[in-house]
Amino acid sequence: MPEEEVKMMGECMRLNCEGADICAFLEQALTRNAPFTSDLKAACAKICEA
Repeated sequence: MPEEEVKMMGECMRLNCEGADICAFLEQALTRNAPFTSDLKAACAKICEA
């Protein structure tokens, strides 16, 4: 696998992990009716789109 593809896959994996963490936090915030859930939803969507 060319080095450039390895870097791209590494970035993809990092974003997937980050997205999973943010979305898991969003789930917790939703169950508590936290005041900033709309901001967290937007962040989660942005990360998932990336």
